[in-house]
This record gives sequence, structure tokens and C-alpha cells, in this order.
Amino acid sequence: LSGRSGRTLWSRSLSGGIAGPAVVAGERIVVTTLRGTMEALDRTTGSPLWRTSPGTPMNSGGVVTGEFFFAGTLTKELLAVRVADGEITWRLPLDGRVKSGPAVAGGKLLIATDAQTLIALEMPRRLP
Repeated sequence: LSGRSGRTLWSRSLSGGIAGPAVVAGERIVVTTLRGTMEALDRTTGSPLWRTSPGTPMNSGGVVTGEFFFAGTLTKELLAVRVADGEITWRLPLDGRVKSGPAVAGGKLLIATDAQTLIALEMPRRLP
């Protein structure tokens, strides 16, 4: 929405419904869908930039830190996705499904799972 007029600047329909809050990463907006995709849109125009499918449903949003978007799956994984091109560069098996989007605090990536576990990971300096 325009802050001045309140009019809609753009609108985009996403397949399968949105799984969690949209995340702003520079000039991109990244969203996860219930159908199991992660999608990046141009922040100004809403034009699609990339779509990635990890092969599993998503049930929460994610978080961006540096050049990566981190999101959890219903199949007990945490994914690291490169914001620039949508490439999944890293998968970490977890003890349960991610309950809500990961968070970043004090240089740690925090993940809550449905196994009643809170996991704190040291932020990787580099990912493949």
C-alpha cells in the first residue's frame, strides 16, 4: 500500500496460499507457500524473480540474514536458500517440524520445533 494515498501498489496471487509472513531482503520479498515453494518477488513491482521447491510442504515463514533465507519444512528440515537466485544451498535435519519461522538474535539462528525443542545454531560464516 502507498503510505500517502492508501492505494494498492501491486498484488500477486501465489499458488497454494502463503505459509508465513513475507520477509523483505533488500529489493526482494521472499515468501513460503503451503504448497511447498519459496518465492521471491520484486519489492517495487511484485514481479516474480525466482521460485524454488524443496520437495516438501512448508508451514511457516522464514528469516533473512546476510545473503540467505532460512525456513523450516514439515519434513523436519531447516533450509538455507540463497536470496539472489533461490538455490537451496544447505539442509539441516531437525528433531521435529518447525513450528514458526526461525529468528536471529545475538548471532544465533533460533528454531522451535514441534518436538518441544528450541535449537540455537551459530550463524554459519559461509555456506556452500
